[in-house]
Amino acid sequence: MCVVLKGHEALAYKPSLREMVRKVATPGGFLGRKCDGEPGAQSMWMGLMRVADFAICWQCFGKDPGTVS
Repeated sequence: MCVVLKGHEALAYKPSLREMVRKVATPGGFLGRKCDGEPGAQSMWMGLMRVADFAICWQCFGKDPGTVS
């Protein structure tokens, strides 16, 4: 998830549940501002659909664009 969102390697530590929920909700439209509170069902659902799309693309095309599985 970090590779897709931030463009760098995976985290060296295990993120907390709250941090992971926010990372999944971000592609679903959750902005994460101080006054926003926690993500809702719609942003989580849309984020999970985007994460599934990323996973399918990652599986089909691989991390290196030159290698096709």
